[in-house]
Amino acid sequence: MRRVVAAALAGIFALTSLSGCGSGADPDTVVVDRSWQVSGIYTSADSPSVIPNAITQPPSLTFGARGLVGTSGCAQFRATASYFRAGEKSNVEDADRLTLDSVSWKPMDGDCAGEQLWAHNQFTRLFAQGHGFGLSSPDKDQLILTLEDAGVEPPSLRLVSVNPS
Repeated sequence: MRRVVAAALAGIFALTSLSGCGSGADPDTVVVDRSWQVSGIYTSADSPSVIPNAITQPPSLTFGARGLVGTSGCAQFRATASYFRAGEKSNVEDADRLTLDSVSWKPMDGDCAGEQLWAHNQFTRLFAQGHGFGLSSPDKDQLILTLEDAGVEPPSLRLVSVNPS
């Protein structure tokens, strides 16, 4: 039920939905009107990365023309973002990079614990104001956000489409 409510809220708040697109995507595979669920949070080679199946509400997000909305699994967020392609301002559909201009979080759910809290903590550390991400799409139902300026093996988020085509 929480997953359905979160997805509905994300859809309501999204101004214009986006699909995964990026430097690795074929323009013909760009898909609009998508919500994305985080399937992996990669912060370092020696830390867990796959979202455990025991998590009832994985982090998810929906892209819009001016930003993103979603949930960490424990708290909802709204973010404004700037989109870029080849270093120039872009619309969301053509972007290969985004910068989070602002991120506001609602209070955390009181029952957030264990693996759910782990996913929340990992996601909120990466998804913070001022962070820039490269966008790539290995296929039309996956999207990878890679934190910029973070070293040789930068942290990243792997997302899968909640409503694949």
